[in-house]
Formats: sequence, structure tokens, C-alpha cells
Amino acid sequence: MRLLGYIDPGSGSYGYQLLIAGLTGVVFFFSTIKRKFLSLFHKTEPASGLNVTPPSKDPLAVESKNQSAVQRN
Repeated sequence: MRLLGYIDPGSGSYGYQLLIAGLTGVVFFFSTIKRKFLSLFHKTEPASGLNVTPPSKDPLAVESKNQSAVQRN
């Protein structure tokens, strides 16, 4: 028995697209798993160049800052 196979250009390019997308997805999945696993063993330090202050818990502190800005104008 002789098998005759034919893949038209549209089906072939779709197959290649599926293959490339699948391989890209697998690589991304395992790189994310690797990064999360390795982050368990690394100590993260805060960035030295950023001057970030935590937000105030006092809602009146925000109002007083806004009122002082309004009074200056």
C-alpha cells in the first residue's frame, strides 16, 4: 500500500506556527519556574538609588499637605 501525503502551504505554515509557539511557551514556563526557584535562595536588597517613603497611615496628614499646597497658591 502506497501512502500519498500532501500538506498544502497554509497547513504547513500553521503547523510551524504551532510548533514554534509551543516551544516558546515551554521555554517561558520553565524559565519562570527556574527564576522563582532560584529567588528562594537569593536575598533581595532594596535599591539604593530610590528614595521611597512609606505612605502615612494618618489620613489627616494627607489633608494637611494638600491644604498647605492650596494656601500657597
